[in-house]
Amino acid sequence: MRLPYANQAPSGHRLGALPTDLGLLVNGHVPADETAKLVLQHQVLVNSHMTGLIAGGYYATEGVAVAETEILRDITDRYGELTCGAGGAALKSLDYSYRLHLDEGHGAAQVGGMSVEEAHIEGLTRFIRRGDLYGLDLPQALEGFLQIFSAMAHWWTQLANRARELN
Repeated sequence: MRLPYANQAPSGHRLGALPTDLGLLVNGHVPADETAKLVLQHQVLVNSHMTGLIAGGYYATEGVAVAETEILRDITDRYGELTCGAGGAALKSLDYSYRLHLDEGHGAAQVGGMSVEEAHIEGLTRFIRRGDLYGLDLPQALEGFLQIFSAMAHWWTQLANRARELN
């Protein structure tokens, strides 16, 4: 069942790709414990007053964003194939969203020909690399990186365990 979704992206593609293409409502669900812990860790970090901690935490999340987005695309493509017989470009809203984030040729890729996600990590890399210009505390950035990286490693491990339990 496809759900009507009124919001439109500037290109004419719908926003809310999961409900639009796959009928999946994800907002409002109570997350799994490991997901809630990861989100809480992220919120604590980014609400910090410590620039280095924030930069390091974002560096950890952005460093894996391309790979995680590609994994998510594989999952939603497979889910679409199994539930509605469609995947990839046939899931128009999801395809638009993935191209927006991953494709270097997309109109949103305006930083040196990099995809949106690649530009995020490159910008953070430049900021951290030039941290002395901004008074960035590098040990603090490392702490932020390690905090989020550790939380993400735990999250991925728990997701893998859940997947094995389902099979």
